[in-house]
Amino acid sequence: MKRLSTFVSYSVFFMLMSCSQNKQQDFVIDGKITGMPAQEVYLEELNFNGSVVVDKVNPAQDGSFTLKNSFAEPNLYRIRMGNEFLLLIIDSKEIHINADWKNLSHYTSSGSKGTQSLIDFQQKYLEFNQEILSLKMVHDSLSEKAGSDSLLALIEKDLDQKGNDLIAYIKHFSDTTTSLPVAIFTASKLLPYSDETTYLQALAGSLPKRFSPNQLSRDFMQAVADKAETLAQSTSSGPQIGSQAPDFTLTSIDGKQVSLNSFKGKYVLLDFWASWCPPCRAENPNVVAVYGKYKDSNFTVLGVSLDEKKDKWQQAITEDKLTWNHVSDLKGWESGVAEIYGVEAIPTNFLIDPNGKIIASNLRGAELEKTLRRELAVTVKK
Repeated sequence: MKRLSTFVSYSVFFMLMSCSQNKQQDFVIDGKITGMPAQEVYLEELNFNGSVVVDKVNPAQDGSFTLKNSFAEPNLYRIRMGNEFLLLIIDSKEIHINADWKNLSHYTSSGSKGTQSLIDFQQKYLEFNQEILSLKMVHDSLSEKAGSDSLLALIEKDLDQKGNDLIAYIKHFSDTTTSLPVAIFTASKLLPYSDETTYLQALAGSLPKRFSPNQLSRDFMQAVADKAETLAQSTSSGPQIGSQAPDFTLTSIDGKQVSLNSFKGKYVLLDFWASWCPPCRAENPNVVAVYGKYKDSNFTVLGVSLDEKKDKWQQAITEDKLTWNHVSDLKGWESGVAEIYGVEAIPTNFLIDPNGKIIASNLRGAELEKTLRRELAVTVKK
């Protein structure tokens, strides 16, 4: 998954908002979240720099609440309840939201075409995620059985295809939705920019033909142009193959301080990922497989998470059976280590030799296993 500009993490979600010269319109959100624990409910406008609270309220005992403010142009908001939230588009004067606290991902809405479009997208996106995770579970099970290499290869092929299908779906939805904020969100948040530069430039160019000009589309077009210029000037701001891997120290999942240099003498796969990143979760079975195969041959993995929530990070480690060392500063895309290594998309990895030199990067699937087999074979001969 790709960061665009100040790309915040999946748990924060999002996007492009700015001032407008259009006339302000009042809006009202009538909501009800059945079974919600007693807590304040916030309405937040989402922008490049994070979020801005525009209203808050204490809901009634039955979970009902009313939020109010004004808007000039349709934009992306979220209703936040503690660490949970519901996304919506403010594009009409009256919007209704209904949800069950035990199943927030399946909330419903009326009165907002943009919100309904966003809900439709999220439901399909979740279906893709479930299919990917199901395939990953099958992969994990097969990887523990001897003589299953051919089946593993088929599962890995299916995982790759499902990832490609997801990318195609995101593009199609972004190209066809009638909501400008949804079109921009689905493309800029969920597509890997370095792989989809041409598409994002084409999308930005198509917006004036599909939607009335407004500040939101201008901001997105400028962001795409700025990113394209940056990529043209430098393919990577991080360390290059053949250079020494910059040392760092971060906190492990169990609260200990871990440095990269503490692994000198071994081959280390420095793996940048996050629990909220579907491509990362889809790639994890490949890393699990090579770790299991080579962990006793002078090889290890150091996972650097771009999560912000420790519980989600821990849950993903457990679910994906990632039994190597894990560290994070829980700052999401603002991670200082990610900046040092020029990480602009995840998953990203660097293979570091026993002397601390970077010898390869962005190894995936069969290529990762092939490279390790070659490098470790040399080590064994010595």
